[in-house]
Amino acid sequence: MNIDPTEKRDVRVWVAATQRKKTVVLAGLRGPSCKNPDQWGLFGGHVDEAERSSDAACRELEEETGLQVTPQELSLFASVQQPRRQMTVSGTLVPHRYVAIFQVPVRKLELSELKFTQEVVDYEFADVSWLNDPTRKLHYSLRLYLELLAQDA
Repeated sequence: MNIDPTEKRDVRVWVAATQRKKTVVLAGLRGPSCKNPDQWGLFGGHVDEAERSSDAACRELEEETGLQVTPQELSLFASVQQPRRQMTVSGTLVPHRYVAIFQVPVRKLELSELKFTQEVVDYEFADVSWLNDPTRKLHYSLRLYLELLAQDA
């Protein structure tokens, strides 16, 4: 993913930790101190100056879950590069100019192995059925990922 260095502040990476042939993804419930509290989302954040997006994805996943992965374990699932804001299939706004979504397979992950932070207060495994569950508030990162999975199904 080529990124205009003048737009570095608009770059975000999200990581989908997947199981069962990439149909199940680890979701984190955002804590009260987050920008979008009480929403289920993927893990990720900004790309630091002079940092590759894959390195940022690994760093963010470890910071938010305790899972350690290498850039070689990641695969780019999707990237969004828009001159303005991008809408997901359902109309949810993605407020970043550049977004890279990486996948990383995790084997036999137990939720008890994950660390809790101020950013992430709970974990669950999500699938496309979450798109139709009105009891779950989905962050745009997870909504976009699940919508893309549903389109590929």
